[in-house]
Amino acid sequence: GEQIYTRQICVEYIKQILVVIIIWIILIAASGIYFALNNSYKLKRSKATNIVKLNTLLAMAPDFTNPELDNEYQIIKKENKKRKIARIINIAIISICAIMGLSYLLNQNHFDAEAALNPQIIDMWVYLLPWCLISLISFVICTVYEELSAKKTIEIVKEIIKHDGKNNHINLKNNDKKINIIRGIVLTIAVALIIVGVFSGGAKNVLLKAIVICTECIGLG
Repeated sequence: GEQIYTRQICVEYIKQILVVIIIWIILIAASGIYFALNNSYKLKRSKATNIVKLNTLLAMAPDFTNPELDNEYQIIKKENKKRKIARIINIAIISICAIMGLSYLLNQNHFDAEAALNPQIIDMWVYLLPWCLISLISFVICTVYEELSAKKTIEIVKEIIKHDGKNNHINLKNNDKKINIIRGIVLTIAVALIIVGVFSGGAKNVLLKAIVICTECIGLG
């Protein structure tokens, strides 16, 4: 409809969620005051996860070549494989949930600008909430399983380090290389999208909108 952003309409919509907004602001303010007054917060920072600890220990561990520790090596490989499978399953579940959610949100038949708003919102949440919960539960289960599996593997890696000593040739630059590769890929995609936007007329549209704002709203001179 026309004039959907009038002050009266906005006030009516805000009133519907005003209680939630007030509670949200109170919780944020209370948490800020709590952490400001609680000096021990600095001493209670979250510790590294078991996955981080495991990766650090694996970088310190010697090569898995000692025949006396073959059983331990097999357990480590088996746990690593299980964690990879868990991640793949988790990604698949979340991807399916995302596709189902987007299929609803991108279908214009589910939204009518002239119809009542609240029933449409309720219908949307009735459809989306189960998929959101499934993806959240899958993520939590995968995370907990990875932590438990990593904790089990950590003890074995520690025994290997005690038995054979630390690796003196730890390559600490691998993570930096991976990060730089990811940065390069993201930068390349960003530049490509900018170029596509320029050739598709996006830059011209932005310029025209800016001109309209300056001449009709803000005013020149």
